[in-house]
Amino acid sequence: MGTRHGEKLYKALLSREERANVAGIGEYFLVFPDLRDLNYSKFLEQGEEKIPHTEEYNSHNTGALM
Repeated sequence: MGTRHGEKLYKALLSREERANVAGIGEYFLVFPDLRDLNYSKFLEQGEEKIPHTEEYNSHNTGALM
């Protein structure tokens, strides 16, 4: 037995970008909407570091909620 062609190894639950706007409520996450505008110049010229330096939250690096 092994992985088959096209088979997923894990399911992404929260991306790094989503983890920047999340609140933990017990065993659950409350993900707030991304309300950034499309004015990229303020991010490129001024810089705004909101994305955490962590990995995504996925089914491979977490336990089952039971």
